[in-house]
Amino acid sequence: DFVWFVVLRCTLGIFEASFTTIAPTIISDLFVGSARSKMFAIYFFAIPVGSGLGYIVGALPLQLGAAWEWGLRITPFLGWIEAALFAFVILDPPRGVAEGSRLKTTSYKEDLKYLSKNITYILVTLAAAGIAFFAGAVAWWGPKFVALGEVVQTGNLDTSVGKFSLLFGIISMVCGLIGVPTGAYLGRVLKPRFIASESLITGAGLLLAAPFFFAVIYLARYDTTAVWIMLIIAQLFVNLNWALTVEIQMSVVIPTRRATSQAFNIFVSHALGDCISPYLIGLVSDSLKPIVTKDVVFEPLNESDECGTSSLDPNDFTSLQYALYITVVVTVIAGALALYSALFFEKDKLKAERALAEVVRSYSDTVQLYQKYSLSSPRMSIKGNSYESSASSAGNKNSRKEYLTAAILCAGNLINFMDRYTTAGTLADIQCHFGIGDAEGGLIQTLFITAYTIAAPLWGYLGDRYSRRYIMVIGIILWSAAGMASSFMGRDDFVWFVVLRCILGVFESSFTTIAPTIISDLFVGGARSKMLAFFYFAIPVGSGLGYVAGALPLQFGASWEWGLRITPFLGWIEAALFAFVILDPQRGIAEGSRLKTTSYKEDLKHLSRNLTYILITLSAAGIAFFAGAVAWWGPKFVALGEVVQTGDLDTSIGKFSLLFGVISMVCGLIGVPAGAYLGRLLKSRYIASEALVTGVGLLLGTPFFYAVIYLAPYDTTSVWIFLIIGQLFVNLNWSLTVEVSLNVVVPTRRATSTALNIFVSHALGDCISPYLIGLVSDALKPIVGGSVFLQPLNNNDECASSSLDPNDFTSLQYAMYITVIVTVLAGAFALYSALFFEKDKDKADRALAEAAIEAKQKAEDAVYENTDIDS
Repeated sequence: DFVWFVVLRCTLGIFEASFTTIAPTIISDLFVGSARSKMFAIYFFAIPVGSGLGYIVGALPLQLGAAWEWGLRITPFLGWIEAALFAFVILDPPRGVAEGSRLKTTSYKEDLKYLSKNITYILVTLAAAGIAFFAGAVAWWGPKFVALGEVVQTGNLDTSVGKFSLLFGIISMVCGLIGVPTGAYLGRVLKPRFIASESLITGAGLLLAAPFFFAVIYLARYDTTAVWIMLIIAQLFVNLNWALTVEIQMSVVIPTRRATSQAFNIFVSHALGDCISPYLIGLVSDSLKPIVTKDVVFEPLNESDECGTSSLDPNDFTSLQYALYITVVVTVIAGALALYSALFFEKDKLKAERALAEVVRSYSDTVQLYQKYSLSSPRMSIKGNSYESSASSAGNKNSRKEYLTAAILCAGNLINFMDRYTTAGTLADIQCHFGIGDAEGGLIQTLFITAYTIAAPLWGYLGDRYSRRYIMVIGIILWSAAGMASSFMGRDDFVWFVVLRCILGVFESSFTTIAPTIISDLFVGGARSKMLAFFYFAIPVGSGLGYVAGALPLQFGASWEWGLRITPFLGWIEAALFAFVILDPQRGIAEGSRLKTTSYKEDLKHLSRNLTYILITLSAAGIAFFAGAVAWWGPKFVALGEVVQTGDLDTSIGKFSLLFGVISMVCGLIGVPAGAYLGRLLKSRYIASEALVTGVGLLLGTPFFYAVIYLAPYDTTSVWIFLIIGQLFVNLNWSLTVEVSLNVVVPTRRATSTALNIFVSHALGDCISPYLIGLVSDALKPIVGGSVFLQPLNNNDECASSSLDPNDFTSLQYAMYITVIVTVLAGAFALYSALFFEKDKDKADRALAEAAIEAKQKAEDAVYENTDIDS
């Protein structure tokens, strides 16, 4: 149950973040000045002390002869007691009340814009990431590393890591009890002389800690006592900073943005810090083991629950030692960033204080204006611009719910694409399980996309006329059920497996057709571009997570079916959120649309004359063709290239799927926001900037994918490098093509236009590309060599290592070149659509304006008819 263990730990992490994000903001709203510094010192000394207690709680049951699980059963009881205290005892003060703030909460967009320009905040957040990197790596690997050093010194393989964890925890607690209050005290003492004293102490502490931790790593093989001494000194210096980094952040951010700033600080510092450092150190250590040690993976000596004494292998020490030196470099960088932030601290703090002072001075005027506004009718006045009044009012009132709706839709899209590509992550195992060749392997995805595509127009028609929320809820429930059922198919149930994947496709299209139209009805302008960017970055990131979800069970020895059982549970949770949380706004309300729904025939007639829409849809088809082929065959193709290079028939496709997924996620996280940003940045110069960025990105990505295909039998490292660059260019486009489409289509036809876009792009794209590539590959095998059908060597569940046959490589390589040609065509279509964009957008804007004028005239007529002339 390792996968479930990891899932539960992830769930724990999600809800722990709610506390660590919000709690410091309550302290900042209760105290100011030195009192706030003292409270932060008390609050944040819990990091090292709590970490130390964690080691002790984890190690103590082992020392007492109990099972390790008992260590995980203590804190939940304490948490439930704490929850009761939170519910009935603690205060929740108005934001900024301690500082006399009358600031109003602003939009999330304004908060992010404000934080992105706050240099002190950015630098101290990056410094916090370095601290978290150090803390995560040392906390995770420290006890085992010191224990390994002891084994190297003594040769005693019976050394237990438990006593080292216990001592490590005690040191962490004591150093936290001393270091955190000391840091806070030094910050207050030096404040009269150095306004940025917190930044200076943080930076100096980290730079002073680095050489001592270097000594810890270097001396571990020689003298354990010296290691403990150096570790204590290093921990004391590092622990100076915990309260100070948050104190800096709270000082330069206004009260109404502190929770957001704390959330992003947590996100960035952990994403770049202890989120990656434990794994990175382990990965580097494993990579170095073949060079400096004998074995890469420790296997227990027996099948019982008792692990063998070889769990501490002295041969593992050197590789882990070299890997831990990374933390020293990161700590130095973090110290430098903290010191650099001191240069900007005074300026950013003054900005925050000025904003508070201005609001306090104008408070009486604000109260009068608010009272005047409150007494007026909440409905639109005939006077002035009625749409702007209603839109702004609604936007201010519902902005949080709107952003929450967008976030839930983005999460749904992530699950959608994750579910779609779990099968791609286990393709070789699925082929082996059912005994099918490349053509049938590609047919799985082709039939799935076919069903998905055919159903899209139906969902588009329903989405323009009926409740979008409940259509999506039903769709998610049924697609999750079909996905779960498909994971229980036996060797002779290939047809039923495909049928269930088709049912899944039918109901998945209900979500992808309708969700973008809700976003377009909640946001306009730059906000819409950003929300669509968030929504569509789920394509590469979700696809990547799909590979990971599909490959991860294989890496841990579970069957491939478990990869298909993760997303259904997530889907059912998402369905509940859709049913009870998200908004289903009036169609076109964000743009003040008064357009009425027209017949399906009129919608199709309008779209058939919209050249921008037609060309961008054809471009999207080319992108989908490329994405479908690469996503389905990419991991197996690179794995086959590795087999051709090494001749190792035992090469597992699992690790290639995992790496392929990680690359897809990272490139999506970078590429999609970058594309949206470029689209907005160039908008002032080129009205069709989205189409131009899409076309240029596709054309620039093409040569890199050609290099990927060509170099696969020669150098896998080069393949990964060129794949990353190519993916970055292609990922520029995901939100932009939809942005182009929505801008040239009136609101009441957007679900239909999205449905037809899905239908055409998938019908000509990833509906046919997986099967076409597999079919061409199988057709070429008799000519260039290779086995057309893969048959398992036996009837048990273990597939033979021959599932990757090097003779199959060349035919698949030639077939993959088709994707390069199609990508060039897609880029050309996108660039050509830019020529018609302005004209088609003007048509849509004019239709909206005319409908708004007509609605206003009717409203004025209605007011006139109902007015008492005498009064």
